[in-house]
Amino acid sequence: MRMNGLSRCVVAGVCASVAGTACADVVNPWGLSAYTSGNIGRTSAGFSGQLYTGAMTAGSAYLQSISIGSVSNFGAASGTSVFAQYQVTLSGSASGSIDAGSDVFINGASVGGNVTAGGSLKTNGSGGSISGNATLGGTKQTGYAVSVGGTVLQNQSYAASSSIAEYGAYFQAMSSQAAAATSNASASMSGTNLSITATNSGTNFVSISGSQLSAARNIAISANQNATVVVNVTGNSAAFSNIGWSLTNGASAARTIFVFDSAYDVTIAGAVQGSVLARSALVTMNSGSVAGTVVGMGLVGQGSAGLSQFTGMVPAPGPVALVACGSLVVLRRRRSVD
Repeated sequence: MRMNGLSRCVVAGVCASVAGTACADVVNPWGLSAYTSGNIGRTSAGFSGQLYTGAMTAGSAYLQSISIGSVSNFGAASGTSVFAQYQVTLSGSASGSIDAGSDVFINGASVGGNVTAGGSLKTNGSGGSISGNATLGGTKQTGYAVSVGGTVLQNQSYAASSSIAEYGAYFQAMSSQAAAATSNASASMSGTNLSITATNSGTNFVSISGSQLSAARNIAISANQNATVVVNVTGNSAAFSNIGWSLTNGASAARTIFVFDSAYDVTIAGAVQGSVLARSALVTMNSGSVAGTVVGMGLVGQGSAGLSQFTGMVPAPGPVALVACGSLVVLRRRRSVD
């Protein structure tokens, strides 16, 4: 598949020349607060809390009493709050747009942008408002009021603004690659105190067990300034249990990521100073707060994420269409050229 010629890539203020990339096609996957290959929330209990940037799911998004921001550096999809392959149910507020492959339910909610849906615009609650346009594959339900500030277009063809599958492939490839990396940093456990020491100026990989993480009540990370710390957590389950954090000598939540390549259950209570990549896990947040992005098979509970975007340096997974831009890894949507 051929791509367009040399163009410029701008991400987070960093500009670089990248062959075969158009600016509108360059996005930063870590600009999401959450990504799931399954659902966000449940039909019986939506995910609640605060997502500082957008959320993306290959399933449905059930969002209850939520405040959600929007993504930037997402090419033409910048300004979107929720991307879902299927249904979106929202109560609360979304500052940006909603892009859903199926129906969108607005239940006591406000949407600051547009709604684009493959299905209909509905409510089974108290309605709400949409500041922009509503472009629907189905129709706008009558009954409870959902006011639309712009134009309502019904029975339209639907095309998603982003390829959700490509994001999933990126996160999966990165998880596998990180898990296979040789450790070049150290970790030690003393009682409930976990210490991680990363001395390399580039990317540091360290491995701990899920039982060690679950037992930890204090985590101290020491790293060189601008270094990236990748913590591989082994085992089928793990928990962050109201941990106290100490980041010293240049360590930063924006350059720290916890990778759970083989876990099926990850529980988060209290703060996590970093991002969480748990591609096969149901991530349960019990008033949890993740500084960066949460990636899982599913996301349930109540919490917050996305305040501190991951900006670390990680090798780009080869099988996915990726380009490196400055200190970030960014995803490139494929576009054929006739």
